[in-house]
Amino acid sequence: AMDREQASELKPFKNHRMKGVKYEERDGRLCCFQCNYTTHLKGKKNISIHIKSHHEGENVTCPVCNKVVLKRSLKKHIQNVHETDRTLLQCSQCSFTCKYKDSLIRHIEIE
Repeated sequence: AMDREQASELKPFKNHRMKGVKYEERDGRLCCFQCNYTTHLKGKKNISIHIKSHHEGENVTCPVCNKVVLKRSLKKHIQNVHETDRTLLQCSQCSFTCKYKDSLIRHIEIE
């Protein structure tokens, strides 16, 4: 994740965003311009999916907490944040736990 100083260094790339570029290569990672998401250089598919699922689409308000989320993400938001009866998955290499297999796979790829 980028800290505030790293994010401020992205300001020179503002013009690129206007031309449709939504991420930048930096320090061997692909970095989203709109949030702190990063992925490895081979992860162009990952960052494209991230941008489409997190930054493009119709917004709706969660009926439980009133948080604004993308319409296509509402079901997963409710499951992740408001349903706590899911079994946690455990990383075999460290103490990391999560609710979803895709989160565990991303964790293993990063580590």
